[in-house]
Amino acid sequence: MASRSLRSIRSARHSRGHRRGAAQVRGWQAAGPNWRPRFSKSDLVKTFFDSSAFAKRYVEETGSDDVEAAVRAATDLGLCVICVPEILSALNRRFRERRLERRAYTLVTRHLLEDVVDAAIIDLTPAVIAETVGLLEASILRAADAMHVAAAKVWEADLFVSADRRQLAAARKCGLRVKAVS
Repeated sequence: MASRSLRSIRSARHSRGHRRGAAQVRGWQAAGPNWRPRFSKSDLVKTFFDSSAFAKRYVEETGSDDVEAAVRAATDLGLCVICVPEILSALNRRFRERRLERRAYTLVTRHLLEDVVDAAIIDLTPAVIAETVGLLEASILRAADAMHVAAAKVWEADLFVSADRRQLAAARKCGLRVKAVS
């Protein structure tokens, strides 16, 4: 199966994707100091994204527009240390399956890595591991999904964003405000 050529990828700050075979690659949303809107202190929102949600920033799927809105509203962006490798793994799979051509893969990967420069990357600390264990014992979750919720809780996120129902239920159960993006 031959890869279709990428028609174009929108320039900085465009939010719509372009058709790419079975998937759409989302336009680049510049990160850095300009991605945060101005808010008063009462409007501060520490937003934590799990991999399934943050990936929608780069691949056009149901919920991509909701993710963009949440990113724009966030004053602080939090991600678990496993988020970027999980997204890169999914992009690599699309590339291997010839659903994403090399040029698009390279561009989206570069944009992902540029986006996370200003994010708070939450490591797997003893506190995150302890929360993960508690979540695994109290909820029906996969280990990686529990790590995202635990990292959000330890980081004291104001909002947890995910496309996974079980993960959202576990996050809500441990006191996090949630947003579904599926």
